[in-house]
Amino acid sequence: MNIVILKNGQKHGPFSEEDVIKFLKSGRLILSDLGWREGLAGWTPLSQLLGPAAAHIPPPPPGSASVTQPPSSSYSNAEILRIAGFQKILIWVVVASLASILNLYVAIVIAVLTAVFLFQLARALRQPAWLFAIGAFIPLISVILLLALNSDATAALRKRGIRVGLLGANKGDLNRLKEPQAAIA
Repeated sequence: MNIVILKNGQKHGPFSEEDVIKFLKSGRLILSDLGWREGLAGWTPLSQLLGPAAAHIPPPPPGSASVTQPPSSSYSNAEILRIAGFQKILIWVVVASLASILNLYVAIVIAVLTAVFLFQLARALRQPAWLFAIGAFIPLISVILLLALNSDATAALRKRGIRVGLLGANKGDLNRLKEPQAAIA
């Protein structure tokens, strides 16, 4: 089950239990840092949340990363892949909308697709998804929302070292995330 970390007042994750243990061993987290997973009522110290697995965690090696440094990303690899996918689909929907200017029926279908994928991308970015879906039907507002959401998606991808061009994220960079060793932070 994935774990969300609360460190220095900011939420990070979700991360797998294995990743959290790696962060603890490296010194990026300490056992008194707070975590949450589905089914818990509130934030819980990692020492309690991990249970017996926490007992086998040695202290971090000398000279390791600062214990106040949070994990490097607020999105898991799977979330980054979803963000990249929805961003690319939205880009193609926008391109298709340019070709649909002369046909009202095609324009309506494109507007609905835009609302659906704005909703999906907003949800992947942990934004108020319904606001974006409804705003997609309001002229000019839809363009502003699309630009804002695309900017957030690009920032999230670039934060993970993924190159983003005119047509979305670089496939090679995304494939790197799918490899097992890429999950180690």
